[in-house]
Amino acid sequence: MKYNIVGTGNMAWFLTEKLQQAGHTCICVYGRDEQKTSALAATVHAAHAGITDIKDDADCCIIAVTDTAVHQVVKHINLKQSVLVYTAGAVSFDIPVQVEHKALIWPIYSIVKGQFPSQRNIPVAWQSNGETAQQIAHTITSSFTDTLQQTDDSTRAHLHLSAVLVNNFTNHLMTIADEICNTHNLPSSLLTPIILQTVERIQHTPPVQLQTGPAKRNDLPTIEKHLQLLQSHPDWANIYKAITTSIINLYSSDKQ
Repeated sequence: MKYNIVGTGNMAWFLTEKLQQAGHTCICVYGRDEQKTSALAATVHAAHAGITDIKDDADCCIIAVTDTAVHQVVKHINLKQSVLVYTAGAVSFDIPVQVEHKALIWPIYSIVKGQFPSQRNIPVAWQSNGETAQQIAHTITSSFTDTLQQTDDSTRAHLHLSAVLVNNFTNHLMTIADEICNTHNLPSSLLTPIILQTVERIQHTPPVQLQTGPAKRNDLPTIEKHLQLLQSHPDWANIYKAITTSIINLYSSDKQ
């Protein structure tokens, strides 16, 4: 397969690496920043150009930019032969664009340059507007995963929301915990075993059955003590209150 790719961020680097390893050929890398664009192009021995010069000369054109930048990029696209492929998780599949064939692939995974996964357990949500686009989407994804989930805009939106909760929000909570430990001269590595335990347990049991802690017990004295410890960080206290209230409400029937 021959492809063009638009973007120079984490996803663009990840896909070019995986597609090159799978034997596919990148014709051109398109981007806004000439230095970043040429750097990525050099890794796959491809040409490079600005986003206003996107050509219809490949099997597909992959838009690997941030969700907020997709609308700006597609204004410069008019494809009759190439399949347009989005990689955005939160962008509507029906965004107006002048193409005959289009597909969407969204890895449900945190893709960070320098930490690309070597394993293939990377679930991917996908959509297409026909067989031609579907085949291209599957060709691309087969370079790095065996796990595909067909979606539409609604199911993908809820999947994206869920991914934000379990990944981005959880990481922020761990950042807060790390800061608390550092402030009080405690090694945050003491929390690593319980973090790993949490992840391990949910692989075998629904998380709703695994909840523990003061909110599950409705242990108001402990909750109040924690809130006092967070007085100097109102934002953190508000997060604690919101999650605590949600847990109490979810399990309130258990106490009746």
